[in-house]
Amino acid sequence: MRFLNKKLFGSLFLTGLIGLSFFANPTQAAGPQASADCSTGRFMLTMTPPARHAYWAIRAHDHENAFVSQNLGPSNFMYNKYTENSYGRNVPRGKGYWWWIYSISDKGVWSEATVGYVHCPLKEPMYLEQNYDAGKRTLNLSWRPVEGAVRYGIRVDNLRNGWNPERMNTGDVKEDNVTSASYSFRIQDDQEVYWWVYAIDKDGQWSESSKAFYIRTN
Repeated sequence: MRFLNKKLFGSLFLTGLIGLSFFANPTQAAGPQASADCSTGRFMLTMTPPARHAYWAIRAHDHENAFVSQNLGPSNFMYNKYTENSYGRNVPRGKGYWWWIYSISDKGVWSEATVGYVHCPLKEPMYLEQNYDAGKRTLNLSWRPVEGAVRYGIRVDNLRNGWNPERMNTGDVKEDNVTSASYSFRIQDDQEVYWWVYAIDKDGQWSESSKAFYIRTN
């Protein structure tokens, strides 16, 4: 009986040690729920805190798996004790950003990372101007260069926002590789058209369109 009691006591003691070890070294939690948006050109993160959450660790960079803490800047940033459940930052447009979110518990234990990607589009072209050269029957278009744009897309149609790539009418223009902030094309007299322009970044992502510009030639 004495032997059995010792054996039982040893088993209980070992079970207690295992339990203490578990609470002293809790397992790593799964990555938290988080989402990102950059449709307006402002990098925005929204996080949902899990149980026993204390604060966040945030990492972001414009290259996947390329975060370097010694090279912090507009495209590369980090926080280790961020307490709010949302985060916003103005970042360079025309880039994609990889981001990592960790939840850190009240015991200082980091969760696994939640990793995501979001693209920040260029601003749409602005300050559009047009000039019709009646002698050459040429319409000259121009706009302010968009920072980060490597080329522009042009659309010309006889209907406002009525572009239909399936139905090209006489006088319609579709050009996706304009490399300067201007474009000229032939146009007939007594014709009315709408035109608009898009900025395109190095990743081939398009901005929203500019406002439609209208002209009627005489």
